[in-house]
Amino acid sequence: MRFEVRRARAEAYYPTTLSAADAPPNPIGRTMDKVSYRLPPNPYTAVNVPYLDFIKDYVNNPANPRSVKPFIHDDHNWVNVIRLQGAPTPPATNRGHYHTGLSEFWFIPEGKVEFLIEGRPLLTAEAGDIVYAPPGRWHRASSADGQVGTRLAIIAPPATCITMPPTPAPSSDGQTVMESLMKKLIASALVLSALLCGAAHAQTLTPGEPQYLSNDEITKLLKADPSGMYSQVILSREGGLVMITTRDKSGEDETHAGWNDFIIVQEGEAKFTLGGTLTGSREVGPGEVRSSGVTGGRAVTLRSGDYIFAPAGTAHRMEVPAGGKVRYIVFKTRK
Repeated sequence: MRFEVRRARAEAYYPTTLSAADAPPNPIGRTMDKVSYRLPPNPYTAVNVPYLDFIKDYVNNPANPRSVKPFIHDDHNWVNVIRLQGAPTPPATNRGHYHTGLSEFWFIPEGKVEFLIEGRPLLTAEAGDIVYAPPGRWHRASSADGQVGTRLAIIAPPATCITMPPTPAPSSDGQTVMESLMKKLIASALVLSALLCGAAHAQTLTPGEPQYLSNDEITKLLKADPSGMYSQVILSREGGLVMITTRDKSGEDETHAGWNDFIIVQEGEAKFTLGGTLTGSREVGPGEVRSSGVTGGRAVTLRSGDYIFAPAGTAHRMEVPAGGKVRYIVFKTRK
């Protein structure tokens, strides 16, 4: 038996050398065409490894005391191995958290794990069980008391995770807590989403509404982070976001495994290196790599009105001359 997870809209491709007997059937309403074009596969990383021996590398490994171990963290999937000593069942007022627009599910390889999911009674899952929480539904998980329980938590990279205090105020109109608080939480969700994308800013925009911001208004919203980058996310959606950024310091060499960057310079000047190979790289987040140097690549000088495109996985760096400043718009889209 194998436990297989495939994300929605993930197309499958097969070798053309398969015999007629082994060839996959055509999906209903579709036909298979022979193609020769193929993108290079994404690399493995320190987290995204091809194989995890749960017993040897995790349970019986004294050098690995972590109770929560990320196994897969890429642009489409987050998988965490969570192995905890059991504890008394938390009170029902502890609702845990929920995710907007994303479901989460768990596979139990060891022991017993208790789940409290909004609208359902407390349940105890045992080894071999699978548990599912729909989007927007409060959920809480904890290892059952008196033993060790392990769960494999599987979710898409969450843009928002809303956590409620242990004793939430009841809704006055009979709606679920999530429904009654959604309007108040939308702005907070956008703030969290933008922060996870690396922007330090004060988000004040209303989702789904026509927007106008003057140059002066945007300038006032821009907030600095330690890198010398001032950013404001002005639009955030599932498939991408739009940022206005000002830099007065040079950035690190970087790549984004799952994001394309479309950059239009509004004012100022900067040297931009595109392509090449990162040296001394380190992973700072899922699919996000930074480096202190790059070999190769093409360097250009960007000025007001110029446009440049950095495809996902392509090394790039922006260098600002001493005493200078550059302002630009970034359109970030999923790979």
